[in-house]
Amino acid sequence: MTPRGLELVQARVKGSGGGMEPPPDARLVDGWFQWQPKRAPMPEVLLGNSGAAGEWRLCSDGNCHTLSEILGHPVGANVTTMRACDNN
Repeated sequence: MTPRGLELVQARVKGSGGGMEPPPDARLVDGWFQWQPKRAPMPEVLLGNSGAAGEWRLCSDGNCHTLSEILGHPVGANVTTMRACDNN
């Protein structure tokens, strides 16, 4: 997170298809297509989950956790909204 919002610094997918095609600058690393999205910080990010492609994993400082682990309950096939918090 930055003072201007949430910052997406890396994206990766294990396969392609169904709207998940990696961009031309993606590189294959240990079976994952990885790239650095070129986006300005955002006030919120919507994470859709169809239930068919695995669960979102959020990583920070080398530690990765699924949304279900972070929230403490299964997220299922729903949309999760992440928003930047006010640090006051």
